[in-house]
Amino acid sequence: MKKKNRVFAAILGLVLGPLGTIYFGWTVFLTTLMTYFIVSFLALLPVYLFFPYRIPPVWYGFILNVFFGFWGFMLASVYNKLLDENGKTTNIAALNLVSMTGWLVRVILWSMGLYLTVMLFLDGRWVIAILTPILILFITRGIEDVAIYFILIVGGFLGYQKKLIDAVLGPGQSN
Repeated sequence: MKKKNRVFAAILGLVLGPLGTIYFGWTVFLTTLMTYFIVSFLALLPVYLFFPYRIPPVWYGFILNVFFGFWGFMLASVYNKLLDENGKTTNIAALNLVSMTGWLVRVILWSMGLYLTVMLFLDGRWVIAILTPILILFITRGIEDVAIYFILIVGGFLGYQKKLIDAVLGPGQSN
């Protein structure tokens, strides 16, 4: 294996969003998609239930693509650091799964919180606008914890499924 180009990884993330992590292999790609869908659901649910404003989908997509551009750069940096002199590296899928969850929750909720605060100020709801960042802070912490546990449970189930397939078909036949 050779080093991953950090700039190329960042460009893939900026253009393709979470799909850009395919550059790091299937396991990283699948853990990214799993995290993305679970965190998006858990993070957006309270916003859509309790607040009257929804961030426009174009803005949301742009914010996430910027995040995944940054994340691709960071993954490439970590991958290159873990590369040994023989050209082998450890699988970064687990690191991706756990590390990205907290950051993705923060990016989604804080961008939504900023948007909600501005919209509430423009609507003349000053008190709610001032309290929104405080509420987002508490929601962020709670959702980070729930998302990590949920992702670890789903990841453990997927690991169990892989072991079952390996037992039936033989090691390495599931890919």
